[in-house]
Amino acid sequence: MNQYGQTVKATWERMQPSEVAEMLDPEEFFTRIGEKIASQIAQRWPALAGEDQPGEGHVAKAQRLRTAQLEAEQQVMRETLEELLGGREEEGLEESPARQDEEPLEDSRDWLAREMGMARTT
Repeated sequence: MNQYGQTVKATWERMQPSEVAEMLDPEEFFTRIGEKIASQIAQRWPALAGEDQPGEGHVAKAQRLRTAQLEAEQQVMRETLEELLGGREEEGLEESPARQDEEPLEDSRDWLAREMGMARTT
C-alpha cells in the first residue's frame, strides 16, 4: 500500500473505525485507492507545472515541478477524501454550540497537509 492509501486508511480509521472493521479486505481496498490517487496525481501535475520558462534555471525548474506535484497531491487527496468520507463526522463526536465557538474551523488545505505529513505550499 502506498503513502496515499495509508493516509486514506488512517483518516477513515479515525473517522469511521466501525466501517473499516466491517470491510472484507481493507488492505486491498486501500491499496486500490492509493494506486488510483497516484495515477490521478501523475496525470494532473504536469498541467499544473506548465511549460518551461525562458531562462529558468535548474533550481527554479525543480521548485516549480515539486510545487506542481504537491498541489496535485493536495487536490487529489482532498477530492478523494471528500468523495469517500464527504458528509460523515467522526464516530462518537458530538458537536455542541460551545465546542464550535471554542475551536476555529481549520482550513481543509492545512488539515490535508497535516494528514499527509507535509507543509502547505500556499
